[in-house]
Amino acid sequence: MCIWQPNAVTDGVDSLLHMELQCPLTLRVGFSHTQMETTMDLNEAIRAHSDWKVKLRGAISAQSTLDAPTIAKDNCCVLGKWLHGESKSLFGSMGSHADCMRHHAAFHREASKVAEVINNKRFAEAEKMLAPGSPYAVASNAVVIAIGALKREAKL
Repeated sequence: MCIWQPNAVTDGVDSLLHMELQCPLTLRVGFSHTQMETTMDLNEAIRAHSDWKVKLRGAISAQSTLDAPTIAKDNCCVLGKWLHGESKSLFGSMGSHADCMRHHAAFHREASKVAEVINNKRFAEAEKMLAPGSPYAVASNAVVIAIGALKREAKL
């Protein structure tokens, strides 16, 4: 394991580049995606997917429409792009990676179903679809657990 500790001599980008040469995997997966394009913050991914319930409830309250076909795709969000891209080569052999991909796809399918009901202006039905124990709630919990399992197995 490599730990980056900048000092007066190595502070800044030069020390990051030096660490990347010594420990490329640690650097690539240890920083948030806002700092480096090739990384993934799995805590943020958990928050983002948990926030979908709020977004769906907001659409119900506002009686607005959502892009259900895009929501159904599991490769459009930051986590999905990472799962289908960089993480495949780094962690694709791990069982937790396959589980995460499967649960992530199921989550997006369920969120899309709720979005379609909202778009059809069946707001009471959409609200019921978000209830505890519903397929959406089960898929939401499962993807959060799967992301956590990948994070632990990959030591991210």
